Amino acid sequence: MAIGEVRCFGHLSVDDGAGNDRQFKWKTAKAQELFAYLLHHRERWIAKEILLETLWPDYPKDKALTYLHTTVSQIRKLVKEWQVQISIEYALDSYRLVLDGIPYDVSEFERATDREPAITGQNRLFYENILALYRGDYLEEYDYPWTETLKSNLLERYLNVVLRVAAYEMEHGFERKALERLHFAEKKAPYSEEICRLVLTTYAKQGKLASLNRHYEAFVKLLHADLGIEPSQETIRIYNQCLK
Repeated sequence: MAIGEVRCFGHLSVDDGAGNDRQFKWKTAKAQELFAYLLHHRERWIAKEILLETLWPDYPKDKALTYLHTTVSQIRKLVKEWQVQISIEYALDSYRLVLDGIPYDVSEFERATDREPAITGQNRLFYENILALYRGDYLEEYDYPWTETLKSNLLERYLNVVLRVAAYEMEHGFERKALERLHFAEKKAPYSEEICRLVLTTYAKQGKLASLNRHYEAFVKLLHADLGIEPSQETIRIYNQCLK
């Protein structure tokens, strides 16, 4: 089958070329994790010893090595059945996963968010499409400890773009769309004062003072209950300014 894109936002899957999200049917959980781990390293060679320590840390080396070889074979068989141009290469006691030109959503997202041009009417749709790539946190459905650093980095990039796009929308008459975007982002970063301040400003622009007060009071309560802190002076200042 043709593959339009390999995806790691939310869960590991592929676009089948027709816009449909399809998941590989892995024989074992370790086959899925090894594939994801090699994909995580973007075609870089990973030493066999690192793979053994990461995926089979509690097994004797000889048994772990057997599991590695078996798992590599399972992945090769699966991608062959799918007739996709994905391969696992081996050289000098190292492995790498090669996508052979197949797009990868994380790489696409990173390239687009490396630059931070001002949001304009001309590029707004481009950034909306970039945000649409973020279907969930990086491999969020799996408990892989090695994902945490990249997961945090990608979430930070996502929130940065959300704030910039929402600020543009608020300033150009798309307040409802801005609020939808910000409320969704709040689920990812509930303690973000930047998001809270922009929500308050948007409610103020709409003249919805009751909603503004409810949102601020809920945010203050959340910070106090979960973190034992108060909002920053900047957030308090923005709130008081919005009331006026």
